[in-house]
Amino acid sequence: MTVVLLALILSITAISLGIAFSGRRDQFVSALFIGILILLFAGNMTNPDYAGYQYQYELQANSFQLGDSYFEPGFRNLMLMAVHLGLTYAQFVTAVAIIGILLIHRTLARMPGAANYVYPLYLLFPFFLDVIQVRNFLVVALLVYATGLIVTMKGRKAVLVFGALIIVAGSMHALAFLYAPLVLLRRRLDKALGKWPLVIGVVGLLIAVLLPSLTNLLIELTSGVGNLDRLAIYLSTRARIGFLLPVGFDAWAIWNLWIAKKAVVEVNSTPFERISQAQADKWVTFTLNAALLCFIAIPLYVYSSNFTRIPRNLHILYYGAYFLGHRALSGQRERQLGFFRSVLIYTIARGVAYIWWPIGDSPGGEVLFNNIALTLIPG
Repeated sequence: MTVVLLALILSITAISLGIAFSGRRDQFVSALFIGILILLFAGNMTNPDYAGYQYQYELQANSFQLGDSYFEPGFRNLMLMAVHLGLTYAQFVTAVAIIGILLIHRTLARMPGAANYVYPLYLLFPFFLDVIQVRNFLVVALLVYATGLIVTMKGRKAVLVFGALIIVAGSMHALAFLYAPLVLLRRRLDKALGKWPLVIGVVGLLIAVLLPSLTNLLIELTSGVGNLDRLAIYLSTRARIGFLLPVGFDAWAIWNLWIAKKAVVEVNSTPFERISQAQADKWVTFTLNAALLCFIAIPLYVYSSNFTRIPRNLHILYYGAYFLGHRALSGQRERQLGFFRSVLIYTIARGVAYIWWPIGDSPGGEVLFNNIALTLIPG
């Protein structure tokens, strides 16, 4: 059953990417993909975080009040609302999956054809991690939706709406507040930040590796200080040379974004449907600048792989930018093929490294092999 399900998913993924590469779009396939994402998300019955989330949900169900919880108040209120509606935890997760995917789709719908390109890449990486980390998934969905608004809305209203959505996301997971500075990029939707974030990131990485005494100072400053106490715990460990892999992947992702940015700027015609070249450039530029700012956080990888989640949550934005770059290269078949190959290999490689490895005990396996979707396959 598992092999059949995996074969079906990979087949639909290949078909969708083939449609996207050819420059066409197929609403049926994109709708099918939405259904697959929701089914896999809602149908997962066991994963490393499942028991913890279920316990916290049942805690709200038994008390019918917020009470003490490890989770942020916004997510606790969301659980409490679901409890009052009489939803089981499984039904609550289904509602979260539907709301999150629809927020993402509402944004991608602004770029016709993007769904056929973005969804299969998102499935390859990092969808299965978002299934496990439910609160983080809500942050991703709200961040994508907020980005779609900030690059299309005009005036101060865009900044206010983006800020409000980040606050809502932060009430679901405190990590979301780290994306608040992205609102400053609203003033630079036509120009990349340059190389200075890369320099800061690399210098910071060297300091973290070569001067561990500074780490001890940070631990002393953050220990016992509210939510910063968790940061102190992260800083008290070191990832040895394992941090080099995510740094390399982040650099690769930024390189692909640079190519997309250059392609969109240089395009002579308008290969984009329903959006102008200027709007496409704003999306790509905002995403590139966001990725560059997140690169400043790479010194934290030395201490914990949890910090790799910071750029990971931007990947739907990355894929949207890659889609626009792909469309911009429509008249240059060899460059377009080379760019598509780079994006696909990057996505598969990162998916294998973080979702499907080790094979016997991987996040992807936990989600796929313990899923209600398996019961829908006859035989």
